[in-house]
Amino acid sequence: MKKLFLVLFTLFLFVGNVFSQSIGAFVGYGTSAFSDLENTDQAGYVPVGAHILFGTGGNFEIGAEINYAAVPFTFDVQDPRYDFSLGETKIGQLYYGALAKFKIGSGGGILPYIRGGAGLYTGSIKMEYSEEFKKMYEESLGITLEDQETDLKSAFGFNVGGGAEIDFSSNNGIFAEFVYHFVKRELDKEGAESFTANNWAFHVGFHFGL
Repeated sequence: MKKLFLVLFTLFLFVGNVFSQSIGAFVGYGTSAFSDLENTDQAGYVPVGAHILFGTGGNFEIGAEINYAAVPFTFDVQDPRYDFSLGETKIGQLYYGALAKFKIGSGGGILPYIRGGAGLYTGSIKMEYSEEFKKMYEESLGITLEDQETDLKSAFGFNVGGGAEIDFSSNNGIFAEFVYHFVKRELDKEGAESFTANNWAFHVGFHFGL
């Protein structure tokens, strides 16, 4: 799968002199829509990313996108037996894949669009224990409790969304969009079970022509 994305990206660059090109960057805020959460609520995250798009001057563009959770999904871990937090579970997400975008209408002003993409989702899960829980654990068992981090297996997923852009000049402007990600994740260890790790976010950013 990774080789396929490299081939596609190389092809885009090779034919770039035929198509119009633009590069964009964005930052946003979103939240998880995970399944099977126990004793905790959904968590927010802050995605940052960039894309490169190619088009023929019409309403359809295709390209590649990378999206990284600069602030990971952070879940507060509670146990009803204790009156303090056990710590935080932080789930990272790095997505890279193909992106397609279709603009609705033409001309100046605000131009709405729909978008869709598919690619690989990677990341890790890190458990950071609270000082209270570490102290209690060491006093009761005589063992120092260390934070733990485990990689997640790379998983194929897809995303859909829509937004609007305002162009100040040819292929230069700003945009705002909503994106929903569909993906199942699994710890990179023997016997791990997959879980639904869907999430959504609002992005704001800029793009400029090459």
